[in-house]
Amino acid sequence: MMKLVIVANEKGGCRKTAVTTVIADAALASGQPVQIFQVDRQGRLPVLFRGLVATIAMPSTETLRQDDLADAVALAPLDDALRDSASRLVLVEIGANLPSRVADCIAAAETGTFLAQSGTEVTIVVPTTTDPEAITLGCRTLRQLREAFPGARALVCLCQDGASWEEITNSKAREAYDEQLSPLITAGEFFRLPRLLPRALAALDASALTPLGFARLSDTDLLAVTHLPGAVARHVRGDIAKYVYDAVASLQKVLPFRDASEVGSAPARRSRSAPTRRGVDDGEK
Repeated sequence: MMKLVIVANEKGGCRKTAVTTVIADAALASGQPVQIFQVDRQGRLPVLFRGLVATIAMPSTETLRQDDLADAVALAPLDDALRDSASRLVLVEIGANLPSRVADCIAAAETGTFLAQSGTEVTIVVPTTTDPEAITLGCRTLRQLREAFPGARALVCLCQDGASWEEITNSKAREAYDEQLSPLITAGEFFRLPRLLPRALAALDASALTPLGFARLSDTDLLAVTHLPGAVARHVRGDIAKYVYDAVASLQKVLPFRDASEVGSAPARRSRSAPTRRGVDDGEK
């Protein structure tokens, strides 16, 4: 049976692509067939997961003025994929400012209702940092997508940024957090994305590898990819290996795949595997 995982937040810069990458890598390492859609114009995911990503470019506001079904036309490939009964994980990342448009189209086409009636497991993942706008827009995104996908499970991804969600002082963000996110967190419906410090983040971004691919670099490949002194490069690899290990260990508690041992053992195996041409955008700031 198909499983659908949607990663979305109206706010830009809350690490949606980093979260999508971790989920995709964990699923692929488990042997789970994966199809990825990005409803966005950014080109990172197609480079990271070559041959697995379909890009949906949403029409401009001017186009919508001329054709009120332009969004539905653009989203038709996604709608077709969601109505296909092939057993696989469909992973959808929705870019900033687009979740409401996607939710409206899904609701109008009754695709969410179809998935609920067919027994498809739908999970909505809302990544958020401690930025007040990320919290308030994330909560709005969650509400919109829950309405479009009746019965969907909701997960919060707490993207660590050095601050605490318990110390939110913005009243609007505090209210949204307490009303929508806190109950999910209390119920255990959350996972964490660790923070990568600047040196490791810069090396990862420059490598065009996912965290898992970077963690598996042999010493020879590591030096060739990073152009760093050996000791520094190995420290960076260790930081990234810990990042992916901790991220997947947290993810596996709420969204387990058949066998993610390949990901879970990444720190111990980082010097034994050849690199894969995948990368990550953990730099959404």
